[in-house]
Amino acid sequence: PASNLAFHTTDTSGNTNRVMHLRYDGKVGVNQTTWTNKDHMFEVKQSTNDKEIARFTVDGGDGSVQGKGFIGLSAFNATTHPHAYIGVEEYGTSHYQGHLTFATRNASNDSAPTERLRITSGGQVNIGTSELDQTSRLFNVYGGATRCRQTSGGNTLEVFGHSTSGQSYGLLVNAGTTANDYSARFRNNSGTVIMEIQGDQKVGILNGSPFN
Repeated sequence: PASNLAFHTTDTSGNTNRVMHLRYDGKVGVNQTTWTNKDHMFEVKQSTNDKEIARFTVDGGDGSVQGKGFIGLSAFNATTHPHAYIGVEEYGTSHYQGHLTFATRNASNDSAPTERLRITSGGQVNIGTSELDQTSRLFNVYGGATRCRQTSGGNTLEVFGHSTSGQSYGLLVNAGTTANDYSARFRNNSGTVIMEIQGDQKVGILNGSPFN
């Protein structure tokens, strides 16, 4: 017959409480014993709402080094390094500020994952292969093209500058120096170019220069 292993503690009033439960199939519950319709292997229940559920901590050397740690995620167990991880990194040594990091492995060998996304301590979101530490922009993408596709009614992209006079900047586009380059190109939904701002400082509108 199947058997489970339960861990109990006794409080100062002599009451016995089950604090951890190890099921026959390897599932572990901390402060919970209900596994009906659940497929996961480990669960921790916080009895008080709006409180920290669990914490994973790395020893940062009491401020002598920059603290870093991560939770590895793997698709199979015969590897030294995880396939991906979610990590935490201290802003510097002896700092309370912390960054949230995400890393994936894009290699056909058992190598360490590479960081691809970082949410800085100040809330900046950086995606890509470089500039993961930048803090001057709220959102930063580096290393590849980006696309925003609308699937319902409404504006696909909205840009609002600062409301203060002299500090309101809309869109900055930096690209190209020749007629073969363009800083902006506008097309209709069939792909026909209707307006283009070229790198050689020429602006073209359909049926006008430099299109004709």
